[in-house]
Amino acid sequence: MGLIGARREVLVEKSARRGGLLQSRTRDFKTVMIPGDVSLIGKYLQVELTGTTGSTFLGQVVGQRAALPMAV
Repeated sequence: MGLIGARREVLVEKSARRGGLLQSRTRDFKTVMIPGDVSLIGKYLQVELTGTTGSTFLGQVVGQRAALPMAV
């Protein structure tokens, strides 16, 4: 598939049913399963798409978006 190896920003949504993985979504709503701790839920990450299982992608985290500054 043409997206394997591509890097995408995802929002980590929740723990996946598959142990040790987190469910995340790209800006165009593609589901990406990534390894990680539940502390990543709610964060934006850069991931590299490494595989697919039908309509779901597998990915590896390659970076995290810097926190936005607090308004004063």
